[in-house]
Amino acid sequence: MQQTLNFDLSEQPIPVLLRGDKWDSVWSELTDNEDLNFVDASRGTSLSSLITSSVESIHTALIDGWTMMIGYSSGKDSETVLHLFLMALIRAVRSGATISQHHFILHTDTLIESPEVRWLADQKLAELERFIAKENLPLTIVLAKPGISQSWTGRILTGRGLPTFSNSTARQCSQDLKITSAKRAKAAYMRELPKEVRQKVCLLLGSRDAESTIRAANIAKQRGSSDRVIKTKDGGELYVVKNWLASDVWEFLLSAGMGSAYPLPSYLESNVTTAELYKAATGECVWSATEKKASDACGARFGCWATLVFMY
Repeated sequence: MQQTLNFDLSEQPIPVLLRGDKWDSVWSELTDNEDLNFVDASRGTSLSSLITSSVESIHTALIDGWTMMIGYSSGKDSETVLHLFLMALIRAVRSGATISQHHFILHTDTLIESPEVRWLADQKLAELERFIAKENLPLTIVLAKPGISQSWTGRILTGRGLPTFSNSTARQCSQDLKITSAKRAKAAYMRELPKEVRQKVCLLLGSRDAESTIRAANIAKQRGSSDRVIKTKDGGELYVVKNWLASDVWEFLLSAGMGSAYPLPSYLESNVTTAELYKAATGECVWSATEKKASDACGARFGCWATLVFMY
C-alpha cells in the first residue's frame, strides 16, 4: 500500500548522516581537485562548475518535491545524468531531507540490441540494483520490453511492418520497440503512485545543445533549462547536461569510479568498459570526442542484430 507523502520540509528535522565515503567527500573534491577545476579558456568554465551546477539543479528539484524519472539507455549521456542524479539523491537522503520516495529509472530492452550492448546494460543495471539496496535509496528500476505484437518478430513475421532499410526515412521499429514500450511501462508504474506524486514527475533529460543545431533548436522550442524544472503538460523537464560538450561527458565518466584513482564517486567500478564499447563501435576517442553526426533512418549508434540499415 502506497503512503501519501508530506513534502512540508519545515516539519522535519534535518540530521546529517556521514559515512566518510566518496559520496560524502565529493563536494570537497569538486572544490580542491586541480584537474576538475581546470578552466577551459575558450569557454570560461571547468568540469567542476558544470558538475556542481547540474547537481544543484537536481537537488533543488528533489527538495521542491519533484519525483524524478530518468530515461536510461546505458549510453554515455544517460549514464552521466544517472551519476549526477545519484550524487544529488544521496546528498538529499543523507541530509535527512523530506523527498519523494518514488523516483524511477526507465530502461527499454528492445530484445534486438547488439549482444555487447545488451550485456553491458544488464551488468550496469545489476550493479545499480545492488547499489540502491545497499544505500537504501528511494529509487526503482522500471524495465520496459515490447509486447509480442510490437516486437521485431511480431511485426515482421505477421506482416504488420517491414524492416528498416538503409533508404528508409521512418523508424517504425524505434516507435514500436522503444517509445511504445517505454510509455506502457511508465504508465503501469505511475498507476501505482499516489495522485499527488503522479502530478509532479520531472523527466531528467540527457540532451545537449552541442549535439546538433537541430537538437539545440528543439531544446529551445521546449524552453529547456539546465537550471530549473520547466513545467509541461506531463509534469516537468530538466536538461541537466544541456550546456555540456561530448568531451565534458567523457571526462566526467572517466573521472568516476570506486577506486582511489577516481576523484568522483560511482556505483560502478569504473566507466572504462563504456568508453571501450564506444571506441570499438565507432572509433571514437573519448579524449578528443566530437559530436555524433546524424545518421539515416536508424539513429542508433551501435545498431541492432536484426537491422538491415548497415547491410548494404
